[in-house]
Amino acid sequence: MIGRVRERIKAFGLIAALNSDLPVQEVIEVGDALLASPILVMAVSLQSRDALDAIAELRQRYGEHMLIGADDVMSADQVDEAWRCDAQFLISPTFAQPVADQASRRGVLLLPGVSGATEVQAAVASSCRMVNYRPADARGREFLAGLTARFPDTDFVASGGVDLANVADFARAGAAAVIIGNQHLPHIAWSAATLITQTRALRAAWEAAQ
Repeated sequence: MIGRVRERIKAFGLIAALNSDLPVQEVIEVGDALLASPILVMAVSLQSRDALDAIAELRQRYGEHMLIGADDVMSADQVDEAWRCDAQFLISPTFAQPVADQASRRGVLLLPGVSGATEVQAAVASSCRMVNYRPADARGREFLAGLTARFPDTDFVASGGVDLANVADFARAGAAAVIIGNQHLPHIAWSAATLITQTRALRAAWEAAQ
């Protein structure tokens, strides 16, 4: 299952990471807008309210049409909580051995946060073949190209600043996928039409750079 989810993330290219205190029904509405874009990979931050309920509802609603994961996973207990809600992948802000070990035991894909070669090596040693590369800034793009050459069997997912102006740069630097963060996703006031327009533009720029 881990390998299949990893390949689907690479094929879809964009992950929408929702970190907003929205009620579950509104999270579902965000998911519907993303599906229409189409953005077919979505993660809900465990720091947001009702996150576990939202993940469970999203999984039930979309089945195999979307990949649904948990973001901001920072403990082995949170791995278990997300797994029980049927999360298909996990994103961590940093690499933590207990989180990696528990994700491996549960058979769920973990994208641990990394910013340099030492962290990538630790992740690879724990059988993590897809990592959450941060930060996605100008210096980070240059460094990413070197990391992808050094670790050719590791997939780097860029996060922390990806936008329409630089998404193509990350594709050219070797990112296997990118995470769309708060600057593009709903907080309090939002509209489905605006979200669809923004995410379609990001997808078009990403695909054009492949």
